Amino acid sequence: MEIKKLRGELQSKSQDVADKRRLLQLEELRRRAEADKTAALTALEERSREFMKEKAEKRKLEQRLHSMSSQLIAGGKEQETTAAMRSALRTEHEKIHGEYVRKLEDLERERQVLSEDKSQIDRYKQLLLKQRDIMIALTARLNERDEMIMRLQEEVDAYDRHQRDLEDALDQKTASLIHLQRVALEQADSPDKKAELASTFG
Repeated sequence: MEIKKLRGELQSKSQDVADKRRLLQLEELRRRAEADKTAALTALEERSREFMKEKAEKRKLEQRLHSMSSQLIAGGKEQETTAAMRSALRTEHEKIHGEYVRKLEDLERERQVLSEDKSQIDRYKQLLLKQRDIMIALTARLNERDEMIMRLQEEVDAYDRHQRDLEDALDQKTASLIHLQRVALEQADSPDKKAELASTFG
């Protein structure tokens, strides 16, 4: 019974170690998910700053082009020179505008990717939290089960001890009875033995 009890304790300890190892793994995954989320938000913030910078540069270029165009018109330049300059300015403006639009599109795509990554990280974090709660609840139930098993084992051990005590007492009584019966048969005719038997059986 002692070996069985020790095996039960060993199994319980092994289960506890496995449960705690799983909880540590889940906690590490949760920590990594939070770190990934922070990195994604940092990248998104950086791209947002770049977007605002590009927007400010575009406005400066537009203001500069508008100023140059106004100066040319107000300066009384020849019509041909003014037209050529306007054409060059328009071409440069369209080029800058096209580059700006492409950068905006790239930024928007990156923003969407980062937003999707953030949503996935949030969902993954929620999943990890649910798994952790399930593991905690399962560990609690396993601990309750182990405690119940230990109580039942103690009751069984107590019953076994009581049963052995009863069997020992019964065997002792049986041996005494057999001894007395044998003595009675062997010494049935002896007055002294008859007196002993009479005294023994009352």
